Amino acid sequence: MEIKRQRATTDFILYGYRIGNSFLHKIPAGIKLLAILVWSVCILYAPAAACAAFFLILILFALKAEIPFSLLTADLTPIFYYGILLYVTSALSKKNFMPSLSDVIFCFRLLTMLMMSSILFRTTTPLELKSALEEIEIFVRKKLRLKPKAEISVMFSYFLLFLPRIFTIWNDISRAYKARGGKNDIKKIFVLFPILISLSIHKAWNTALAAEARSR
Repeated sequence: MEIKRQRATTDFILYGYRIGNSFLHKIPAGIKLLAILVWSVCILYAPAAACAAFFLILILFALKAEIPFSLLTADLTPIFYYGILLYVTSALSKKNFMPSLSDVIFCFRLLTMLMMSSILFRTTTPLELKSALEEIEIFVRKKLRLKPKAEISVMFSYFLLFLPRIFTIWNDISRAYKARGGKNDIKKIFVLFPILISLSIHKAWNTALAAEARSR
């Protein structure tokens, strides 16, 4: 019952960790990070058919990890906003208002990368991500005969861990907007985006102050 309650809470957060005991949850975070790095490079250069096959495999992996399809769809929504932006800029720069095939393929490659990111965040806790990044940086520094400290990985881990917080803020202001009678249209983006930026900066500032206080 407690697990179900915690799942229900985190399910509302895009890219939020989902409690589970699947094989993807058990894979060390460092291995998942390195795998995503390698596969992301491969996706950029692989044929479109190979990307489509890999995308289907990712869906099967996600379902095997007990990640509902509805959550995957929610995590992939940012690519649709990017697609709209890409279409608008393409339409303004060309006489043809139809997106080119290369634009569609590029968006699909990004969609596949977002799917990998969704699986990573849904099956890996923030602490596991932070620890894995620190271990990787310390290992590389030792190989390069540098001082074994993890300054870069700490900053990067803060960036990674802040992404779900941004989506949490977006969910909060979206619910408030809807409660006040706002509609889910293009106007919503223009109204809420400045608020999202302001609240995200405020949250990042407070996080930075807390991190600085702990480091003293």
